[in-house]
Amino acid sequence: MKSSGAGPGPCRGRGDGPGRQENRALPGQRPSGRPPAGAGRYTALALASALALGLGLGLAACSQSDAFIGAQLDHQLRQGSTPTLDLAQVGPANWTRACVLGPGTSDARAAELLGFPWELGRRSDVARRDDRFVLAFSDGRKVLGFVERMRADGDFTTLQPPCFARDAARFVTRRDAGGRLAVSGRAAP
Repeated sequence: MKSSGAGPGPCRGRGDGPGRQENRALPGQRPSGRPPAGAGRYTALALASALALGLGLGLAACSQSDAFIGAQLDHQLRQGSTPTLDLAQVGPANWTRACVLGPGTSDARAAELLGFPWELGRRSDVARRDDRFVLAFSDGRKVLGFVERMRADGDFTTLQPPCFARDAARFVTRRDAGGRLAVSGRAAP
């Protein structure tokens, strides 16, 4: 019968006495089995760096126009068989209010329309361009998603008021003399 310390495997005895441990080191360890001095600091630094990078990438993704919302909107605008656009079917699942932030909209004006601060200037250049607008979807406390659009692909900037509740998000579309699509007003429910 072998003792519990016998056998040639790692962390097992050499077989020449019960409880005697092998003095083999794993990569990055000293023969004592402890990591080298200061290794914990490097591990913590690597973990913190990875976390910061992941968080930074996540924030960068949140601060960009949402391509999926753009695709949903394109699908609605292309249906063409009806002049009605139902924005309740577009955007994040839990939005309750949306705002059209047109050309020249400053951060202060965006905050006034949305009802809370939002740095539009960091996310879009609509303040400096007259050919674009932003459609921002919120829950009343924060922007859940937004899309920046070319006005030539469907102009929402004539909507008054520029903000609307989800249950009032049905609009009539029309083509102008140049063939450009414009959202001209609210549709009947």
